[in-house]
Formats: sequence, C-alpha cells, structure tokens
Amino acid sequence: FIDLIFILRRASPDILHNVAQKPVLFGTLAGLVCGTPKIINAFGGLGTLFSSSSLHSWFARGCLSLIYRTLFLSKRTHMIVQNNDDESWLRDKLGIPEPRISLIRGAGVDVDYYSPNPSIVPSSAPVITLVARMLSNKGIVEFCEAVRILKSRGVAGRFLLVGDPDPLNPTSLPEPELLDFTKIGVEYLGRSDDIRGIWQMSDISVLPSYREGLPLSLLESAAMGKPIVTTDAPGCREVVDDGVNGFLVPPKDPLALADAIEKLVLNPELREQFGRASRERAV
Repeated sequence: FIDLIFILRRASPDILHNVAQKPVLFGTLAGLVCGTPKIINAFGGLGTLFSSSSLHSWFARGCLSLIYRTLFLSKRTHMIVQNNDDESWLRDKLGIPEPRISLIRGAGVDVDYYSPNPSIVPSSAPVITLVARMLSNKGIVEFCEAVRILKSRGVAGRFLLVGDPDPLNPTSLPEPELLDFTKIGVEYLGRSDDIRGIWQMSDISVLPSYREGLPLSLLESAAMGKPIVTTDAPGCREVVDDGVNGFLVPPKDPLALADAIEKLVLNPELREQFGRASRERAV
C-alpha cells in the first residue's frame, strides 16, 4: 500500500483504473490520499466473500461493505460492474448514485474466432464440459456429484473438467482431489491453451458456479453454439435465458444439475435448438 502511494505520487495519473476487489480497496484509498482526480473501479465479480454463508464471510462482508461505502462517497470514484445483481448491490446496499455506476457485461468474446464449426461430426456419446478455475465455489464438487447421479441412472456421456487449481484462492481444490473424481467417470484434463478446441469437441457447457461477474467460459461456449446448464446465480443468469438457450438450476443442487444435463443428453434436437439460441445471444 505504501509502495502504491509512492507510485501514484510519482506518476500523478489523471485516471486510476482499479480492476478486481483487492486493487479496488487499496487503489481507491491510495488514490484518495494522493488526490488522483478520477478513480475507476471495475468489479469482475464480488467473489467468494459474497457467495459464502459462513460466519467469517458474513462478518468480513459487513466490514468490507462499510469500508466501500465510505470510500465510494467521493465523487471522484466511478464503478463498473458486469451484471445487474452487482449493480443493485452498489446502488441499493451501498447507496452509490446511479450516474456513478456503469454496467459493462464482461470483456466479451470474438464471435468470429469462437464460432460453430459445422464440419465437426458429433460424437456418439455427448461430451459435457466444465471450463473454470478448479475452485469449490465454481460448483466443481456439485458437477462431479451430478456425474455420479447420471452414471447411476445409466446416462451415457463424457464428462470433462478443464482448468487449473488456484493455490492462492482459499476455495481451490487440490489436484489429488481432482484426480479422485476420475473414479466416478470424470475426466480431468487440467489446463488447456486451446479452449476453442475444447468447445468444438463438446456438446454441452456446464458451470454450476455460486456467483460470477459475467463468466467468460459461458460466453465462449455460447458463441460456439453450445447449450448451457448453469446456476440461477448472479452473473451466470446473465448468459442463459432459461428454457431458450439452456437451463438454470439452483446453486449447490447436484440433483437439479443432473436432471438438467440429462434432459440435454437425451434430446439432441433440444441441444441443437438451444445451441442456435446461444449463438444468437452471444452475438
């Protein structure tokens, strides 16, 4: 924080652009101390603290909200959020005037690069894919439990987990635990540098996250023309119109997740219909 103050005093910027919660917190305070004329705060999402129901998170959430409310009183600050829920939180809970909040729905995707490939021949068993950091609050455990339910029902398919653990995140799942999921029929592919190729080989996109800003993996898969199963949670519900391009299920509900996936696995015509709608929505 002290280093940041020295940097701002030396650079004397006209605009300070803070991205994500920790930079927003420290950057805003440092910018106010240094007299920075304009401070732009971009929230990628409200993260683990706002999706957890633990006593510790409840207390920390209250403290952080109080600090934010104090810092954002300054008319030099302007907020960027990615979904309507976060916009409402800033406006209704923190009392930020609406003219100082901008809603920008994520970073977007290149819909020419991420586009359906009609030459891809569908596999005999549908491929159901979850692309995310391997964090518990992304719904990884619920996805694997849904796979166990589907396997017990005899539902055929390949179930893929794609992404890295994030050791600095308190909700990160260790790699040995991820490899354990292979015992119930989940394929853990780890990190991939070819996400377009992953979506090309996939038939259904799944993200049972507890809360998001606006998830890039859902935007990418939608642009690729994939039907989506995700949670009726902030950020996730921005990408899916329930029953039009996918299904919304309650967070932390593996049974509802399994039921929604099964509907798409057993109905290729519905997958195609939802996929076309996903592409239209992404564009």
